[in-house]
Amino acid sequence: MAFKYHLGVTDYAVIIGSLLISTIIGIRFRLLGNKQQTTKEYLMAGKNMSMFPVIMSTAATMISPISILGNPAESYRYGIQLCMMSLGIPFGMVLAVYVILPVYFQCGVSTTYEFLELRYGKPTRYLVSAMFILQMILWMASVLYSPVLALNAVTDISMELSIILFGSICAFYCTVGGLKAVLWTDVLQGLLMIITIITLYVAGIKEAGGVTNIIDRASEGGRLNFKSVNQFMDNFD
Repeated sequence: MAFKYHLGVTDYAVIIGSLLISTIIGIRFRLLGNKQQTTKEYLMAGKNMSMFPVIMSTAATMISPISILGNPAESYRYGIQLCMMSLGIPFGMVLAVYVILPVYFQCGVSTTYEFLELRYGKPTRYLVSAMFILQMILWMASVLYSPVLALNAVTDISMELSIILFGSICAFYCTVGGLKAVLWTDVLQGLLMIITIITLYVAGIKEAGGVTNIIDRASEGGRLNFKSVNQFMDNFD
């Protein structure tokens, strides 16, 4: 009979605490400050946010539950070849920062869709916007389902209740607090994810007996082999 792990008191405290703080952040930005009374304040955080929350929010957005839960399994299956998927990220960031964003500032737009309207007209903007909304609906479904699936494996909470609870809290603080609430909530969640990843790294290295043992086992299992990159890429065709 397989052993089933269960969350402890500390685990529940972290989950409940993070959800509660996220809710409080949304309420705080709704009731204090400018109270999200203008479109600029609500959707663009007044354009006066400091660098730290913006960086943390961007990082937290890129590191979704899908990455945390899925990448270890993908790494185990494909090995170091999975790194090939990340090689283009630094180049894309440099291109966005030094080429694309300056054009946006010069044109006075804040989204790709506004730029598309200026360049190609409203039909193009509406079409691309609709496609992006559909993509985000499908993506958010998987993002919400992934942590709920993990939580269901270690608790007796039903998946339906978890989906409703997590989805409602996220929708609440986003709707009530605007972009400022989203940014500062992402700071909290980003810090939690960073701490979690570092903790897992340390625990994993300790469990495996050191970095040297990890490299040796990975090499023996053929997971440090770059020669089969073509086979790896064929799996995503």
